[in-house]
Amino acid sequence: MYGNIAMVDYPYPTSFLADLPAFPARVFCANVTQSSEKMSNDDVDIVKRIVKGVNVFFNYTGHTQCFDTGSQGTPSLGDLGWFYQSCTEFVMPMCSDGVNDMFEKVPWDFKAFSDECYAQWGVRPRFEWPYIEYGGKNLTDFRYFTNIAFTNGNLDPWSAGGVQTTITPALPAIHVQGGAHHLDLRAANKADPPSVIAARQQIVALIQKWIL
Repeated sequence: MYGNIAMVDYPYPTSFLADLPAFPARVFCANVTQSSEKMSNDDVDIVKRIVKGVNVFFNYTGHTQCFDTGSQGTPSLGDLGWFYQSCTEFVMPMCSDGVNDMFEKVPWDFKAFSDECYAQWGVRPRFEWPYIEYGGKNLTDFRYFTNIAFTNGNLDPWSAGGVQTTITPALPAIHVQGGAHHLDLRAANKADPPSVIAARQQIVALIQKWIL
């Protein structure tokens, strides 16, 4: 839930994961950090603030009767294809240590992930495949890698794994200040920040140059 709120921190309301307001991360933080004279700041008060914060994801409309805290999105999201792809092509280790992050300690367990993939799809993940097939971040062999625009929004948690530095003019890195996950790939919206409008214009210009 925390990751999803950060991932879809768009400047306008969305509903494909859950019914969320514009900039849901800001709304979440405002709910958690709000203070008043009635608040004692004891443990119960802190828990109440957190509940109000997570309600941004699970019950922003106030219509939810029973929370599904394991939900990653609406039932119609159709994200099983992504799970299959991560099992067969693109393993992404996810972990937390409780020291450098705000989460409980959950070490990465490749065997458990592999077993989950096998139980769901009957396949075993190939951990090294993205490096063998795509070279990972080693994109200096220009015989295979060219005419790719790497866009990353600074509000997107996934940007940590993105290409952040331009390698060549044919492999540019485009930063979207104030952009959440794949904001540049979404339909235009009147609330779009100037940075994403400029990024789209830059991408269109690159495509025109590359195909002509």
